[in-house]
Amino acid sequence: MQSIAALVAVGMLNGASGSAAKWRAILEPVGGATVRGGATAEATGDSTHFVITIRGGAPNTSLAWHMHTGTCASPGQLQGSGYPPLKVGPGGTAQAAVTLAVASPDGGSRIIQVHGAGGNVVSCGELKPVGGT
Repeated sequence: MQSIAALVAVGMLNGASGSAAKWRAILEPVGGATVRGGATAEATGDSTHFVITIRGGAPNTSLAWHMHTGTCASPGQLQGSGYPPLKVGPGGTAQAAVTLAVASPDGGSRIIQVHGAGGNVVSCGELKPVGGT
């Protein structure tokens, strides 16, 4: 569990200053997959900055990921486009960071899903607000 916390902390270091709204998700494996990690989302005006870090991916592959409405048990619509693929290295880890013209997770349930070959969901986490100072 310490490694998951470390992965999320890495994502939270990006853009940790200021008063922008922030959310984080702990990504857990789905359907027997081994992919887990963390993701953050931070409102930046009309856009959202995302950081995602995973481990347990198949080495030397690419995984799709993005934000949906809903929950992991009941996912809704895809939110936006332009999410860069996670390029998994030989050790099974990957990280991506991107700012997209996507509404922030504020005002409803949002999730981060990671997809494997064929589009099947291999990891999911619900975005929760990060407490303010």
